Amino acid sequence: MCYILRVSREHRCGHRIAYRRERIDCESATCVLSDSHQLDCRNCYNTCRQSLQDEIRWSSDKVKTPCESCLAGK
Repeated sequence: MCYILRVSREHRCGHRIAYRRERIDCESATCVLSDSHQLDCRNCYNTCRQSLQDEIRWSSDKVKTPCESCLAGK
């Protein structure tokens, strides 16, 4: 199944701030959201996946400073 990848940085304060969000293609012919899905699929609603997989969150790195909200004292 195709999915959304949300990439964030984890700050010293523990907050994670997302800075990129992208759709990842599963490259499956039986996923209606994939670029590999067959355009001439005959029984698509019954044989192909029709929705995205749950979003996946990933922290790319740790930042040594607190996030902007914590710096501002909020």
